[in-house]
Amino acid sequence: MKKARPTGGARSRDKKRTARREELLYGMGRLVTRQRLIAKLLNPELTMGQTELLLDVSKSTIHRLTRDEALKCHRTSGGQRRFRLLDVMAYMEISSQDNLLDFLVKDDRDVQELAERLKAIEHTL
Repeated sequence: MKKARPTGGARSRDKKRTARREELLYGMGRLVTRQRLIAKLLNPELTMGQTELLLDVSKSTIHRLTRDEALKCHRTSGGQRRFRLLDVMAYMEISSQDNLLDFLVKDDRDVQELAERLKAIEHTL
């Protein structure tokens, strides 16, 4: 038994939809998979300037953080640093916890020693 094929206008609409879908998914010279597109939307790649604005620090601080491996980055083929939003957010969370702990225990030496031990334990986990 033969399937009914779309005729005339329906077939034309299907071709237009397919062409439009391919046009939307085509980027950077290759067809983008659905998973790659979702990953790109949920965890976008940030430039140095965007990262600088998010962290509210200078470029030299970002260079130091990446050199010390406190902030993850990868390099483009041209050698420029690129950052993932989730990595920047993770760094922000860690640095805000450290700053808060430093602020809370600023005056008491015993509490400072305890805080340093806690930080050491956190790093081993």
